[in-house]
Amino acid sequence: MNIGNSLKMRRNELGLTQSEVAEKLYVTRQTISNWENNKSYPNIDCLIELSILYEMTLDRLLKEDNTMVEKLSKDIREGQKYKKLFLILLIIVLCIGGYFTILQLRLNNFYSGVKEWNQNGQTYNLIEDNIQYHVVKIDNYNLFTIPEELELMSSYISENEKFNMYYSGDDSNIKIYWTTGALNGLELSFDREFIFDNVNQRNKFSYEIQELINKNLDKDKKELTILYKQTKNKWEEIN
Repeated sequence: MNIGNSLKMRRNELGLTQSEVAEKLYVTRQTISNWENNKSYPNIDCLIELSILYEMTLDRLLKEDNTMVEKLSKDIREGQKYKKLFLILLIIVLCIGGYFTILQLRLNNFYSGVKEWNQNGQTYNLIEDNIQYHVVKIDNYNLFTIPEELELMSSYISENEKFNMYYSGDDSNIKIYWTTGALNGLELSFDREFIFDNVNQRNKFSYEIQELINKNLDKDKKELTILYKQTKNKWEEIN
């Protein structure tokens, strides 16, 4: 006997109409009719509900209906396949979501020291004691390239501003970029004593240029030293 006949016979034995069964299983009456006439088959969930409603074991419902057994077997295999696929996709989504959540948290923490500064586009700005400080916000960091500490740029506020200072916490590598005068356009690296050493520069300079650099350093050293101390203190505040 096929499953359709078994379902119809048992429903009649219990005195139930197709509409009553459909209502209990949250399906249409036509669906019940299709099952009983073997036009379609119930899925595994509905089959379990029917076995409970009709007080029949699954073995009894499926007895001698090889087509239904094969369909259920196929449904179970496909269900397991889709379950694995869903699990893989869920893991991927969680990993991606977790990555960007952690990245955003780290970026928020990275810039937390300057969040009270004025922000203009991609730059955080602060003016204090005749010195202007800038921190550039970088958007293309990933989780593995976020630096440990912010780089701070500083300069005096004046019409004849001479140089910008770039400080990242390393007292042996303070970068100075001249914006006016004989050294205009030069970027040089110094330690905190601001003594020029040609060996430590990215570009090597001739003797004449070295003399010019030292001459200007003699004039600017006091201002550089004061700016360095103020910049170092501010850098420690924001990191």
